Amino acid sequence: MKPVSVFPSQHNTDTSRVNNDAKWFVACTCARHEKKVAEHLAAQGVEYLLPLYDSLHHWKNGPKRVQLPLFPGYVFVRVAASERVRVLRVPSVAYLLGSAQGPMPLADDEIRAVRKLTDDTLWAEPCPYISLGQRVKVRSGALKDLEGVLVRKKDAFRLVVSVDTIMRSVMIEVNAANIEIIPMRVAA
Repeated sequence: MKPVSVFPSQHNTDTSRVNNDAKWFVACTCARHEKKVAEHLAAQGVEYLLPLYDSLHHWKNGPKRVQLPLFPGYVFVRVAASERVRVLRVPSVAYLLGSAQGPMPLADDEIRAVRKLTDDTLWAEPCPYISLGQRVKVRSGALKDLEGVLVRKKDAFRLVVSVDTIMRSVMIEVNAANIEIIPMRVAA
């Protein structure tokens, strides 16, 4: 597999439409429609993030590399509260993740973690969501200060970074000597 890449995000340079109230939300898409949703968002000038990874698939006519979403079923969008309807009108967008009170914005540290994972020099792949285990923090390098759960796969150590809001995780290979354990937080 190759490094993670990002489907090109459409950045709006028209300063009359720039809104400092914009927040990152999670748009839930119909199955296998993430790239189409990203194309529609780009056409509308909506800022989005669709992390992809390369995967080798074997079909009757032979093997082929395909780019698949790192978070299947989700596209991250940055819009102001007043513009959320624009996203909901995009074909194949089912809803914005949230609760009965409305769509829930992503925490800043979660979107920062997702952005770090999109560095094209890194290798990442989806993995099952992990909520239990030893939390660690990367001390240096491209992933500096990134926190996650340390797991072992074959002979390598992997850092599992979870986006709790969408209950998805991504696994990335790390050097065990480059991590530090995060002490367990004790509830008061």
